[in-house]
Amino acid sequence: MIAVSDTCFLIDWARFSLRDCIFSLFNKILIPKQVLDEIASSTTVDFLSNYMARGKLVYYEPTQDLMREADELVRKSIELSYLRRIDLPEAICLTLGKRYGYVVLTENLGAFAITKVDESFKNVRVWRSLEVLIEAYKVKAIKGDIEEILKRYSEETKHIFDDGEVKRMISCLK
Repeated sequence: MIAVSDTCFLIDWARFSLRDCIFSLFNKILIPKQVLDEIASSTTVDFLSNYMARGKLVYYEPTQDLMREADELVRKSIELSYLRRIDLPEAICLTLGKRYGYVVLTENLGAFAITKVDESFKNVRVWRSLEVLIEAYKVKAIKGDIEEILKRYSEETKHIFDDGEVKRMISCLK
């Protein structure tokens, strides 16, 4: 399975000590040029260069055609006042997910919500770190108490999960 990641997801994931578990779910993760352009943290740069050297993360240069479609999505998100804005890097990821069936890795709530409100994106799978961790737990790529794993992720990345969503997802595991 292939995924495509935006910037916010990569920044968090670079700080997580169990980050290798993601590659039990995905053979490759595409990193669009526009995502790389946003990376400034040395921790994230080190993470990216290490996994790119291993062929797990792959640089992707979008075509002009894909860029036009992504730009339309950005404009659409601006026009839909009830939807959190989707920026160009996330729009590129969503467009790749739509075209090729890649899983989109993001923490952007607008990107997550577009699959619920736009019929053309209904088949796009958008996973936040919560979904990735739950899936990695299901396939036994990470072992131990799932609540402790989520707590560890939060502590290491400073990412806060919604308690209700965590409880709902954990209850589905039982």
